[in-house]
Amino acid sequence: MRNQRSAAVPVLSALLAALAAAVIVRAQDATPTPGPIGKIEFYRVQDQAPQFVEARKSIEDLGDEAALLQRVSATYSMLSPQELDRVLTLERTDEPARTADQRKELDSMRMTENERAGRFRALLQVETPTPETDAEFDKLRGMFDACAEHKKTKSDDVQRKLDDANTQMQQKVTAALDAAVKKVAEAKGLAAVLQSTVRTVGPHLDTGVPVIEYHRVVHYGGVDVTDDVLAELVRMNNAERGVPAQ
Repeated sequence: MRNQRSAAVPVLSALLAALAAAVIVRAQDATPTPGPIGKIEFYRVQDQAPQFVEARKSIEDLGDEAALLQRVSATYSMLSPQELDRVLTLERTDEPARTADQRKELDSMRMTENERAGRFRALLQVETPTPETDAEFDKLRGMFDACAEHKKTKSDDVQRKLDDANTQMQQKVTAALDAAVKKVAEAKGLAAVLQSTVRTVGPHLDTGVPVIEYHRVVHYGGVDVTDDVLAELVRMNNAERGVPAQ
């Protein structure tokens, strides 16, 4: 479902932008005299540190689920909540990997949807309703309303989880990064650690195509502690998961 991630892109971009803004970390005030300045390649840490990788994976998975729900919602409107949940379960398996039974079940669900939707449309056009057609219409209308309500409930739930994941991961990853940079800075006697470059994203003035530009912050000197911070983040991640130190 990697091609369905567009739903998560604005949230993920906001998360990474917020984290980038938090990278300038000062060492403890206990440093008796100003020490050298450290620098860090934040975007390399962002790409490689397990905390960032896990944050992206969590948000991308929820984005995939939101995109799947949106696609299924656009296709089905006359299924019961239980039938819709079953379709979602089946659709989570990419088409090439589905078994013959799964494909057969999905085909049956689509046929059921088409039959009910077709009958619903036909009843809407009945010029002389009867008690029987009214009862059938009410039943199908109730099914339509129940399906719509169920889809909204699931959509709201996925969005809430996406918002929660964004907030929690932002806080967790920021705290881990700050702790790692602080530990490295103290070990090396650094007075401050600066992000070596900043990134801006915007449309090209002539073509309108989105472009990414990197701007240097540290133009000369500084102690590069990127590898040290990455190593500390990996150590912290392993310790959190009970992985023995190498």
